[in-house]
Amino acid sequence: MTDVPAALAGGHLPTPIQKQLLKVIVGPEDQLIENWQRWQRELDLDDVDHGSYRILPMLYHVLRKQGVTGPDLQRYHGVARKTWYTNRLKFHRIEKLLEQMHAEGTEVAVLKGVPISHLYYPDPGLRPMDDVDILVSESKSVTAIDWFLDRGWKSVYELSRKSLTKFLIRKEHSADLRDDDGFSVDLHWQVLTFRMPPAVGQEMWDAMRPVKIGSVMTQTLCATDHLLHICAHGNAWNAVPPLRWIVDAHLILKRDGANIDWKRFVRLTEQLQIAQFISRALDYLHEEFGQPIPLDVLDQLREIPRQKWHEDEYAAWTSSSALDMRDYQVRYRYERFRAVLPEWQKIPAWRARRDYLKLHWELDSDAELIGRIVLRMGQKIWRKLCA
Repeated sequence: MTDVPAALAGGHLPTPIQKQLLKVIVGPEDQLIENWQRWQRELDLDDVDHGSYRILPMLYHVLRKQGVTGPDLQRYHGVARKTWYTNRLKFHRIEKLLEQMHAEGTEVAVLKGVPISHLYYPDPGLRPMDDVDILVSESKSVTAIDWFLDRGWKSVYELSRKSLTKFLIRKEHSADLRDDDGFSVDLHWQVLTFRMPPAVGQEMWDAMRPVKIGSVMTQTLCATDHLLHICAHGNAWNAVPPLRWIVDAHLILKRDGANIDWKRFVRLTEQLQIAQFISRALDYLHEEFGQPIPLDVLDQLREIPRQKWHEDEYAAWTSSSALDMRDYQVRYRYERFRAVLPEWQKIPAWRARRDYLKLHWELDSDAELIGRIVLRMGQKIWRKLCA
């Protein structure tokens, strides 16, 4: 496969048996039954991994359309019914939350599972989701976090209000919040996991399209930005095998492909400095699953210039190693800040590095930073002495 290292095939990309399942759902209809039977022969349903489990509702849908019957269909149907039920509960909760935020004048959009399931899936109940994702503008992020905390919501990772509003909003893209009933919301202040140039973030807001969730009319990404978001987010390692993004991308291309502005797609990829993610993701979709992506677009994406830190960042995000992700947080995210944020470009490199380490370790002063560095150096020396 073009530009996809073979060594990564067992990590963030689907395994052969997972790919076989995906081909039942996103592959040619005339090969659907054959692909399903091959998948059945290779795997006991009791051994299915969680990533594959999450796309069983769509498997049930496509097989039922083909008139397939049998005991396994009943098991798929059970998974689909459970997903439908839990989704209905989440949709009801997000509908009420959006009503309240709209009534108070908060501009908000919905991301990922909720809008994708409504706009692109045959039934919104066919796409399972662990939480719901909402987006506010970065300028309103502190206000939005306070809004949730003041109503009793808490950080899933037990972060303090100071940590959330002073540090997290400057270094991350979202905050995981949960209410007393266990309902989870991922509150975003930027669309992508990666820090974005402010102008691109505003462009995505300006390109929003309407979507109706229950009785509430809200907004979400346009088709072009949805595909970009899905590929950037999905092409990374996850403890739960990331298969769902491939089904999402297939349905976006199938139902909204005519509305994708490929010229803008390539331009945004370059401006966001994420060609290392997007080019590989689209190559994979095209070559492994025959998705209808223009060849000239694939060529243009491959030709976007990349720096060494781009490839290092990609290697970290597609690795299962916690040490590699630590390298991203300490090293490559700093490079991204310097590359895309005007305020980080205006200051000398030494000061930018100092400010970034204070942000990374959530420190208020230079004295605290010096103390942390001395402590870490002492720990390294001690470990060497004890080795």
